[in-house]
Amino acid sequence: MVNRYKEQGVAHVKEASEVPTPEPNERVIALIGPHGFNGVEIDLLQTRGVEVRDTVCPLVLKPYSEIKRNSNDQVQTLYWGQEGHAETLGAMSVASDWTILIKDLEHALSEEVAGQIKDPERLGYASQTTHNWDEAMKMMDVLREKYPNLRTPKKEDICFATKNRQDAVRSLLDAGATAIVVVGSPTSSNSTRLAEIASEGAKAYFVDSVEELNPDLFYGHEAVGITSGASVEEDTMFDVMKIFIDKGSKLVPVTVADESNIHFKPSQPGKNYYNEL
Repeated sequence: MVNRYKEQGVAHVKEASEVPTPEPNERVIALIGPHGFNGVEIDLLQTRGVEVRDTVCPLVLKPYSEIKRNSNDQVQTLYWGQEGHAETLGAMSVASDWTILIKDLEHALSEEVAGQIKDPERLGYASQTTHNWDEAMKMMDVLREKYPNLRTPKKEDICFATKNRQDAVRSLLDAGATAIVVVGSPTSSNSTRLAEIASEGAKAYFVDSVEELNPDLFYGHEAVGITSGASVEEDTMFDVMKIFIDKGSKLVPVTVADESNIHFKPSQPGKNYYNEL
């Protein structure tokens, strides 16, 4: 998706400082990606006269809202996130004084994290939406055991698009796939989780585009699975599948539980999700 925008002349930046301040009678538009962004920097962009278009996924806003609600109640949040990821940067900016970043299960139980806790009786939990579902369940169970009064989400923070794809990869393994192609960016958290799950029972091939795929690698495999990260364009997936079809392969769809009938309203120009929590 980012490459498609680049082809249309859109500049991809990671820091608000990279966005130019508009000259008089000039418009500069900043598109906030689906994983979120540091909310304080969004305010700074608007102060500089930059037009902000918020395309943050509503499912990403769910843990953000949990962090905000906890901080309003003077409850610290243990946030499980990938350090440096856009979603984590956004989450940590919601209420930085009331949020502790945990990197993995071992880190969550470490003295480093324990030393940041103000009151173990007033703790909450939230997580990045693209973690491995099974690991997310284990994380909550272990933290609940250590902190019995832990405030946890009524519904797990892992988004349905992430969980559906993880379930689909497991279904591919159950169906006998000995090789699985995961299409997605190496910087994508949900794509990386898919590759990790695939590698548990098959040879995983992690590619960002059809140009990176060598069909000769699959000779000897009777069943090859194909999946993708949540933000991969359909055209890219069709191109990958066409390679196998042209080689005479038969496509067999794998069906998993789906919640794709959920619809979200388009964002409004000038809206800052950070201020709407």
